[in-house]
Amino acid sequence: FPAADTFTVETGGTERIRITSTGGVGIGTIGARGATLEVQDIGTTGPLLLLAGASSSEGDIVVPTGQNINVGHWNNVDTFTERLRMTSDGRVLIGDTSSRLFDGSNYPQLQVASNASGNWARIASTAYIDSEVGGGLILAHSRNGTVGSHTVVQDDDKLGSIFFEGSDGNTFER
Repeated sequence: FPAADTFTVETGGTERIRITSTGGVGIGTIGARGATLEVQDIGTTGPLLLLAGASSSEGDIVVPTGQNINVGHWNNVDTFTERLRMTSDGRVLIGDTSSRLFDGSNYPQLQVASNASGNWARIASTAYIDSEVGGGLILAHSRNGTVGSHTVVQDDDKLGSIFFEGSDGNTFER
């Protein structure tokens, strides 16, 4: 009990787990950021694994720069099935573990893949609302180099594109 209403577990004189008076738990860290559960990889080999039950609260997953976030489930003790990956360079991959190259030099920010019949690699936008508004796809362009900022587009600028590509046996081509 290093402080009032704080419980710790130590091994070899080093704190490993801390439980605060507010119910926060820190593993590998003192949990000072106010999270309900904070886990820090302290140099062990392999990925950091966080298992959590259903919750109605929101939260953040924070990983070190250069690391991926992989979301999936355990089929059994030895098999993890990855469902979604957020790469360290900001890409979201669903159904794949690697960013794929398209159109010669394009790695899209969102990639959806499937190799299962009936589980097609499709994207849906559906509105369930008592309104005239339906699902939609918005393709937009600003000439400003800062995300969220606006600069007027010029004559002949492309505002959006839909590309159709097929495999030539080695790569996807338009």
